[in-house]
Amino acid sequence: MRIAYLDCSGGISGESLLAAMIDAGADLAVIQNAAESLGQLCCRVSTSRGQLHEFRYHEVTIDGPSPAAVTLTEAVACIRTSRMTTAAQAVACRVLELISGAMGENSPTLEGVSGTLLNRDATTAVCCAVAWTFLKVDAAYCSPITTGTGHHPADGTREYSPTPTTACLLRQIPLSHSTTPGVLTDHVGAALARSLCSEFGIFPAMSMDVIGYGIRRRAESAQPIVSRIFLGNSDSIASQTDVVVMLETHLDDSTPEVIAYACERLMQAGALDYSTTPIHMKKGRLGIRLTVLAPPQLQSKLEQILFTETSTLGIRTQWLPRTILPRALETWDSPWGPIRVKVARIPGGGTRISPEFDDCRDIAIATGHSLQQIYQAAQQAYSTLQEGGGSWMDRPKSMG
Repeated sequence: MRIAYLDCSGGISGESLLAAMIDAGADLAVIQNAAESLGQLCCRVSTSRGQLHEFRYHEVTIDGPSPAAVTLTEAVACIRTSRMTTAAQAVACRVLELISGAMGENSPTLEGVSGTLLNRDATTAVCCAVAWTFLKVDAAYCSPITTGTGHHPADGTREYSPTPTTACLLRQIPLSHSTTPGVLTDHVGAALARSLCSEFGIFPAMSMDVIGYGIRRRAESAQPIVSRIFLGNSDSIASQTDVVVMLETHLDDSTPEVIAYACERLMQAGALDYSTTPIHMKKGRLGIRLTVLAPPQLQSKLEQILFTETSTLGIRTQWLPRTILPRALETWDSPWGPIRVKVARIPGGGTRISPEFDDCRDIAIATGHSLQQIYQAAQQAYSTLQEGGGSWMDRPKSMG
């Protein structure tokens, strides 16, 4: 599986990402062919090479229509009649819909309107969509995004960074701490990251073979926006990778009942798992190490529960990559009621199953059979199904 990782520690804009993708192998001629077929959004893309510190980069210039506004409907019409591939059209339309929605949310004059975009934003997004589909990426990941900070001159006014539109597009996306003044991420870059990437966090497991560097110079600063794209391959059949956040705290003055209740709250809020470990703390105190694993986007929510429901004064956090087996949750109708079973695919072939405890427990209580008998029946029934020799309903209702 072909995967990409966007490094936005130096920011991201439409131009910087487009330059990085061209540096990584996207064909400028293909991009230009599509750009010239955009009707009223027709533009010309040119590139230049340079060197910044230890790396060489691409920089793009987009010459086209004036920065006048175009409605979302008009932009989509230009895309649909262009020489872009169907896949590139879908990417471009999605990015423009995100930008238009964010602009409408933050500008009262646009409320209730189909959406208004700057011509320059539309052409940049379209060119990025063409470059992206040319690279044939199957899955994309992104680093936490650096936005810049403070405010800077813009057309005689003072504009804050991130701008309201950019901030809207970055909701629920991890951001990197930044003290660099000015805009390092604009709304086109934010929309592209949100649209293209499925996970935000640390570098995924991959065999990397290409790195692309792109920059966009900023009028208000000598430091340009620098974006990087890493391309490589991952074996998606044997396993899958993602990122989890680990929350950890030491407790020496919370009762076991309080800790158990806090763990219930954490699981109800979406935590993936938790564990408690007896430990010796300073001054000989006995304590508990509480460790919680969760999707990164739930970090703040789960931290709030820990601070509210336990006596902790501090929480340590780590973002960790993990490799997991592909799995699916199936529901089978047994003679005693439905049982959910988690089925994992093992590398090299075969499966591993795990009946859901709650379902098996409820059936055991209702029927009087032991929990172990219910587990064994579920596993045997799955084996029978795999061999094509029967189904759940073929099994007798009595297990004695």
